[in-house]
Amino acid sequence: MRISQLDWEEKMFLAGCIKSAIMADGRFGDDELAELEELESDLPFRNFPAALEEFEAIVKDTESFWEMAEEIQKKDVQEFILNLLRELSLRDGFPDEHELELLHDLEKVWNTQ
Repeated sequence: MRISQLDWEEKMFLAGCIKSAIMADGRFGDDELAELEELESDLPFRNFPAALEEFEAIVKDTESFWEMAEEIQKKDVQEFILNLLRELSLRDGFPDEHELELLHDLEKVWNTQ
């Protein structure tokens, strides 16, 4: 599966997950902004900024994030998002504990453990 095969809702959620993973430690400074910009250029995700902008307009809190997660019903899309987030968490050579927590929570919501 590729990002281009996702529908718009799935792309929005993926964009939000990517940013959430980067911000999982509770900080969003220059390093995190640089990482987000690097990911934008590395991933074949042409409309990432638009997807993230719409995600942020819709998802205002944790509850709405998890509601959107529950709307992602296709198992292949869930696995694709989880695998991409796992890959991103290993970019520095080892996963961040906060990123792993996000992954585990998504696995629980999607029953993919």
